[in-house]
Amino acid sequence: MACRGSWCRRCASLWRPRCSPCWRTAICSSACLPALALLCAGGFLALPRPARTALVLAVAAPLAFAHRAIRLEESRTWDSTAAVRILHDHGAPGDTVVFTGARCGLIPTAFQNTVADFPDIGRSRSAAQTDALDNEPSDAATLAHRLERAPRVWHVTCTHLSTGAARAAARADAAAEQGMRAAGFRPSRHFRIRGIELTLETR
Repeated sequence: MACRGSWCRRCASLWRPRCSPCWRTAICSSACLPALALLCAGGFLALPRPARTALVLAVAAPLAFAHRAIRLEESRTWDSTAAVRILHDHGAPGDTVVFTGARCGLIPTAFQNTVADFPDIGRSRSAAQTDALDNEPSDAATLAHRLERAPRVWHVTCTHLSTGAARAAARADAAAEQGMRAAGFRPSRHFRIRGIELTLETR
């Protein structure tokens, strides 16, 4: 039996979509994407083999060069290789190191063979031990105790920081320098490279 009147219009309105245009666009896009992918795949397979090869190379070549550029040391805002080279060339037996500033403390993880001879006296626990992104710094008392037995200290800090990270790094630098000054250390040599600064502290 056909329905008439306002009651039927109310029933019909219950089945009418009540979504905004943006939601309709999203629903349409999600429904059309698989069909569009199949259409593109069919068109790709319909091309002659030389054309398919040229198309693949045209897409893959820029991606390969971009990926290679990202992995190059020169493309980074910090030169950790140069920092490790300075420690290797100017370090001495018994030297220790204190890392401050963002993830500078993770440099030994990437250069274990070279930095293994420089104990990190500013670290309480490693990032791997705490399941965190950064190492856990030593408290002031522990750092002071370790500084008493250290003949020389390399203070390594990262300067390639965002505004928020720079404030945290400044506090860490100040705390480390305060501990070293209290232990009788003074700056002896200073090295500045891309994104990293190294200061040799001696008594």
